[in-house]
Amino acid sequence: MPKTKPQTVTIDSNYKVEIEPYNHTLMRRNDNKKTGWDTMGYYSTMATALRAISRDNVLKGRDCDINEYAEGVLARASDLLCHKNP
Repeated sequence: MPKTKPQTVTIDSNYKVEIEPYNHTLMRRNDNKKTGWDTMGYYSTMATALRAISRDNVLKGRDCDINEYAEGVLARASDLLCHKNP
C-alpha cells in the first residue's frame, strides 16, 4: 500500500497539524530550524492536539483556576477567529 501524503490543517501562522491515517502531528513554527517547524507531539485526535495548543498558549507553564483557563481559551479562540475573519 503506497504511503499517502499527510493532510495539513493550518491553525494560525505559528501552529499546524498534519493528519495521517494513525495520528495527528502538532507542529509549532521555529524559524531557526531547516524545516521551519518543531514537532510538539503526536496525538490520536485533533481535539487532543488542540488541547496541547491551549496548554502552550493559555497556561504557559503556570497553574491557574478554571475561570482563568476558560477566559484564556476563549480569548485565544477569539484572537484566531478575528485574525482569520477581519
